[in-house]
Amino acid sequence: AAMQRFTGSLVNLSDRAILRVAGATSGKFLQGLCTQDVQSLSALRADGRSAALPAAFLSPKGKVLCETIIQQRDESEFLLDCHRDVAKSLMRLLIRHRLREPLSIEDVSKGHQAIAALPPAAGAADKATGLDEAFFLDPRFVAMGHRAIVETGKATELLEAATSANQSDVSAPTLEDYHFWQI
Repeated sequence: AAMQRFTGSLVNLSDRAILRVAGATSGKFLQGLCTQDVQSLSALRADGRSAALPAAFLSPKGKVLCETIIQQRDESEFLLDCHRDVAKSLMRLLIRHRLREPLSIEDVSKGHQAIAALPPAAGAADKATGLDEAFFLDPRFVAMGHRAIVETGKATELLEAATSANQSDVSAPTLEDYHFWQI
């Protein structure tokens, strides 16, 4: 009931880091490292909308190192949305496995942010909801709403617009509220 007052709001997911993997063989590279069929993202993007899939990166013994959300930006660029605490270790893993692949692997967290739209604003990704085209259904569970990985300037714009659109005297949801919503 406490979260009901926040439905339809945008939340800055400040505990997330964004890593970028780019290059002609980036899809094949990620396909060999994570638990997801990365090549299926191309089919999901066929309608031109943003799409993403959940994935885990494993140790050689099969232990989960971290969970991520992988978003394909174009044929040769992927963004990995991971928890900030594991970003450095994931970055080391990616660089260690790159070998001689002509890939660019970088932490773009300073220039990009993950944001979430809580339902019902996240009810359907179309123009009627007012959600930007950068939003995609949270690939882990539909009831968690939508997410977007956008440049910091655009994130600030979207968050400010959502705050000003909320005419009530209820404060915007915090990151802690978002995590409570997930439970």
